[in-house]
Amino acid sequence: MKDLFKEYIEDYNTATMPSKKYYNLTVWDKLQTHKRSKKIRGDDMTESQKAALASFDDERARKEEIRNLQARKQETMLKDEVSRMRMDANKVEEMKHQERLKVQMTTLNRTGNYEQAAKIGERLDPNRDEFGRPMSGSKAGRNADLNADH
Repeated sequence: MKDLFKEYIEDYNTATMPSKKYYNLTVWDKLQTHKRSKKIRGDDMTESQKAALASFDDERARKEEIRNLQARKQETMLKDEVSRMRMDANKVEEMKHQERLKVQMTTLNRTGNYEQAAKIGERLDPNRDEFGRPMSGSKAGRNADLNADH
């Protein structure tokens, strides 16, 4: 251990350090930070770009690049939708409640309780509000259009 320390002191005193980081630590640290951030940001080429440069089949490389872009776009859209759904917890809870009511209505129909099933069906009617009253004008049309898509 003493020998290593003596070697270090000699290198320090004669300014012959084995690495550039020992001469100016702040410059070396900035350089390392820049390299790490570049790697994290993804300034390096993607796999599709590397394949395009390695291959001479431009059409196939372009198709691969388009596929990768579409996959990334679809992934971001999915992440956005999931985050919106998490933000709107009330809407999700209401959807789950409607699904439970549909299952209950189906069960009541199967067991012969048609009157209670009809009451639940009226509650699920998009043209009626939560109290069973017919909805007026634009709200009824908008809700009917929303439910027609599903």
